[in-house]
Amino acid sequence: MKKTDSKIKRSAGSIFHRNMLLVSMFVLILTALSLIVYITLNNTMMNSQIKLMEQREIERTATAVNLSVDQIAVAGMYFSSIDILNYSQSFSVENYYQDRITEKSVDSVLAVLDAVKAVSIMNGGKTFGNDISPGLRSFKGESFGTVRGMSVYITENGAGHSLLFKTEDDEEGYRRNTVYMSVDINVLSGYVFEKNSDNRTCFVVNSGGDVVLSQQNHNVGTDINGIYGFTVFDEKTGNQGKRLKGYEVSVRKIDFLDWYAVSVTKSEQYASNIRQNQINTFLLCLMLLTVGLVSSYAIFRITYRPIRDIISMVNKYGIPELSEANEVEMVGKRLSELSFAKSELEQEIKEKVTAIRQHQVIAMQSQITPHFVNNSLDVLNWIAYRNLKTRNNEISVAVRKISEFLQFVLNKRDMFCTIREEIEITGVYIDIINVYFKDAYQTNWDVEDTILDCDILKMCIQPLVENAATHAFNNSCDDPQINIVIKESNGNISVSVKDNGCGISQEQLLKLRDSVNDFSAISVKHIGMKNVNQRLKFLYGAEYGLYIESEEGKGTVCGFTIPKQL
Repeated sequence: MKKTDSKIKRSAGSIFHRNMLLVSMFVLILTALSLIVYITLNNTMMNSQIKLMEQREIERTATAVNLSVDQIAVAGMYFSSIDILNYSQSFSVENYYQDRITEKSVDSVLAVLDAVKAVSIMNGGKTFGNDISPGLRSFKGESFGTVRGMSVYITENGAGHSLLFKTEDDEEGYRRNTVYMSVDINVLSGYVFEKNSDNRTCFVVNSGGDVVLSQQNHNVGTDINGIYGFTVFDEKTGNQGKRLKGYEVSVRKIDFLDWYAVSVTKSEQYASNIRQNQINTFLLCLMLLTVGLVSSYAIFRITYRPIRDIISMVNKYGIPELSEANEVEMVGKRLSELSFAKSELEQEIKEKVTAIRQHQVIAMQSQITPHFVNNSLDVLNWIAYRNLKTRNNEISVAVRKISEFLQFVLNKRDMFCTIREEIEITGVYIDIINVYFKDAYQTNWDVEDTILDCDILKMCIQPLVENAATHAFNNSCDDPQINIVIKESNGNISVSVKDNGCGISQEQLLKLRDSVNDFSAISVKHIGMKNVNQRLKFLYGAEYGLYIESEEGKGTVCGFTIPKQL
């Protein structure tokens, strides 16, 4: 049976179990998809953040170049607008001091702008400043652009590269002071570029990719693509904000000049940030998966428990077939069966209530007969006394005993009485039969005093004594005796009525037992014993009831055993 129950538990609820597993799998898949989307977006955001950081760095470099070049150009435009007098025409103290002011201005610019190494201001034959070499004055290279009216060139000499700022004629052809400013590229690079990590290098290149400014001075004039061995900068296609062979490359156009700021950063620069981000992402994924698994299991347990309880409750009223794996169909089938069983029970209850009411009516009607008989017996008693002139005549004694017997039945409405009371009423019946049989029987009682006040089924001994007195003896029996024994044993009370009569054959004994146990048949034979047997089984259970033993020539024993406490 236990093995069958285990199979039922495994089969019952399997559809719901499967559905909940599908829901759990859906939750896990949804969690996994969410994690994939998160990882993708996180990587995109990480790349965007890296690009933004690189863009900020290149913007700073471009801004520094613009400011530095603009400062130099402002100084050059100032020098180009100074009024320089021709001494051959006039000379005065005022002109002298004006010349001194101009010279001091040049000295101030050289002191403030360390990158400017030489300044020449020319107007006719007059020259101010520290004169630059004649070769720079006659330089005819290609300009990189004009800043505040000053063209910018790059020159090369034995000492290295330098920048040349030169004023140009205005649109009307008016020739101002001609200004030449030589700028040291190395010093200017120190202003433009901050000290970066070993993984980042910044450049300023021209449109052809040649380095104009660099943190490493030896790179000036070198093709930037040649430095790295692959295309870092291409003016036509552009590699702005791209990742190339383990490098982050950012490019920014310099205002007014045909220059570009280029930042080349090794991916190692952000390796620690990427690694930490990967660790955080892994921990987050692990946490979400754990939460998803725990949530799915909790949802499964919380949702499945009521279904399991319903299935267990339904199984109490009928074991389901092992083939019923669909618990919904199983519960529906069981509920249908329970509904049908409920209807049958209601019908049965109605029938029993009707039968009980009929028995109640019959019982109330039966109360009338004993009262009538009792009153009639009282009349007979007085008739016998009037005719026989004595109260102790046989008729009066028998009538009084019968009346006393009926009074006990009428007044004692309960199903139980004490053993003492049952002995008394049985003694009354024995007195009645002694009147009839002229004291032909000897009755012996063997009763334990400790159980006299215990309850016993009312009128359960008298029918057994009546059966013995009526059927046990014939005229050939000598010294007929009826022995009544009431004992207690192991919490039970046993009652036996034994006679020493003629007994009956085994065939008759079997018929007697069948008659006593057949409650459906209506018969007047052995009605008292059948009544006692039926009441014992109804009150104490089917395992209780009368037992009858008999042997021809030795007598018959009839008795029963009941619990001491109901």
